[in-house]
Amino acid sequence: MDKPNSGTVEPIANGTTLRDGMGTVVEVLEPILPLQPVIKNKHLHRESSDCSSLMFYSLVFVVLDVCNQVCLYGMKYMNRNVYPVPQTSVVFMTECFKFVSFIVIVTWTKGFTGLRSVSPSIGYAVPSICYAVNNNIYLYALRFTTPPVWNVLAQSRLILTALTYTFVFKRTMAVAQWFAISLILFGVVILNFSGLHGLIARTQSLPMLCYLVILSSFIAVVGNFTMEYMFKNDQRDFNEMQLLVYGYGAVATGMLWGVEWYAENDHVTPTLKGDPSVVYFLMCCTLVLGCASGIAVASIIKKLDNIVKIYTQSLSNIFTSVACAICFPNHFRLTWMFLVCMLIITVAITIYESHQIVSFADILKNVTHAIDFVKSGPRKGRRRFMSESVDVAREERSRRRTASLTEV
Repeated sequence: MDKPNSGTVEPIANGTTLRDGMGTVVEVLEPILPLQPVIKNKHLHRESSDCSSLMFYSLVFVVLDVCNQVCLYGMKYMNRNVYPVPQTSVVFMTECFKFVSFIVIVTWTKGFTGLRSVSPSIGYAVPSICYAVNNNIYLYALRFTTPPVWNVLAQSRLILTALTYTFVFKRTMAVAQWFAISLILFGVVILNFSGLHGLIARTQSLPMLCYLVILSSFIAVVGNFTMEYMFKNDQRDFNEMQLLVYGYGAVATGMLWGVEWYAENDHVTPTLKGDPSVVYFLMCCTLVLGCASGIAVASIIKKLDNIVKIYTQSLSNIFTSVACAICFPNHFRLTWMFLVCMLIITVAITIYESHQIVSFADILKNVTHAIDFVKSGPRKGRRRFMSESVDVAREERSRRRTASLTEV
């Protein structure tokens, strides 16, 4: 008598099929070993690498960031150098405004069902806590200096960011890019030894300012890379990601505000010393612009990377310097060495993006392209940006998918 066929096991795409001797499917089993999670962008490559997307996101962020910094410092300036509310309250209100804004956005796009389906993730708490602490460090540093000087000194975080990309995420950087980073740091040194003591409040505050810059740089690097990793590898909708970031941010800044409020013996906020209508108007502008610039920063981190974010802030500092010199002439002045520092940073940005040492003619050519992009109009420029970025993103996804399959 023939021995009965015990069956064969045939692998299929979504599991394992068990067949008997007659070829009839008996049972479909899922793989016993769980599938390993797929990290689609473990090297944190840019999702959009075309020039138009870089100019679009940078231009939007520069406009919003300059207005935000001027309004933030103006709120203190118009109130006789005293914040109308504690500094932690400003950050807390800004994060709450962002959180409420994205609750409205998610509800508008997905309805209340989509809002209820958002599941919390503890990974988004890390950048939220880092940003909450850093924002308060920034406001505290404004006691000793002005926004342009602080932002230029804070460019020291660029070298930490580049080293993290190279040694942690194994991203290859050209020699010209390291040269560009060195140029940025050289510009910071020029500013440090050419009139910095005159720009800071006339006290012995330079050691405290340097300590705040170093502390802020390390905190910013941790928060930036955690956020970029989550944004580029999480499968959630981008609005849901920002909802979680600002939700955790509201909780973190609220805790810091509560600690400061409890530490005050009288629990009384600073009184208004200027025109209340002007001060509160600038406060409302700070909340709105802070929310908008936060969205722009998140878009830059997701579509591009943290280095673009940092040097775009440097570009923003050029215009912030001019705006502060016009609006607050008693607190800030433009010197020729400061302008040289900003010119060096601009040249370094061009070298970093081109991956090669460029001439002055190449810089003028890039500036001309940027002006033509702006003159083409927001609608036409955005349509061109969207079409190009979609094509580039599709090519990048295909390339990374092929690379991941090869590694497996």
